[in-house]
Amino acid sequence: MKTTDELLFDLMVDLKGRKSIPLKNTDRKVLILSTPRSGSTLFCDVLNSTAKIGECREWFNMRYIAAFAKMNKTANINFSDYFNFISQKTIGNTGIFAVNIHIEQYMAMLNNKFDVKSLGFDYIVYLYRKDKISQAVSLSIAQISDQWSSSTNPLQDISGKINTKLISNALNNIVESEYIYNENFKSMTNIECCYEDFSDIGSTDCFSNILENLNIKIPKFRPEAPSKQQRNDFSNEVKTEFLKYLTGDYQDDIKVHY
Repeated sequence: MKTTDELLFDLMVDLKGRKSIPLKNTDRKVLILSTPRSGSTLFCDVLNSTAKIGECREWFNMRYIAAFAKMNKTANINFSDYFNFISQKTIGNTGIFAVNIHIEQYMAMLNNKFDVKSLGFDYIVYLYRKDKISQAVSLSIAQISDQWSSSTNPLQDISGKINTKLISNALNNIVESEYIYNENFKSMTNIECCYEDFSDIGSTDCFSNILENLNIKIPKFRPEAPSKQQRNDFSNEVKTEFLKYLTGDYQDDIKVHY
């Protein structure tokens, strides 16, 4: 398997070889807004599997933009040029441009003098997770390993490197993201979906509600999960130890090994 950055570079090369379909004024824009490690990849995979919505990924992630810059052998990227490239290569014949963006990615774009809201999204979905501790554990592991999906290799062995400080910082990241969402996007959001609901692909009505709201008709739509979930025994053990730490039922800092 390849690293995250290698896969992103390959993705940009693949996009370059696709047919360009200009975004029309009548086309719609859909934003999947999320906190980190809230199942947004799984969520977008299901939407992508319908072939009724343009390919949904973290197109505004600075690492994606860096991969685009590397492909073009330049250090300076004009965001309008980048957006035109992405939208023309991913919308297909669906008439819908879709993008997933984490709250922190929105803030990074804002710090680079571009407000994503200025694109004028027609429909906004917000993804969150009820179990904040599991989410924080997942985020801290991904931050250390740089393994953000089951299809990539970790950059380093994380044995003994996950501790209370990392998990606490990850939890603070999630809390801050939710605060920013409530202040900037909640009033604009069309639907909110929680991971604990939509991850149960066979019983959730979240996807069918979204398709219905977008006037997309798929007879007998049965969503399936194309991507593999990353949760494992290690994550569960780290969560258990962190909860012991929070309640005072611990001997030392978290030192969990594979």
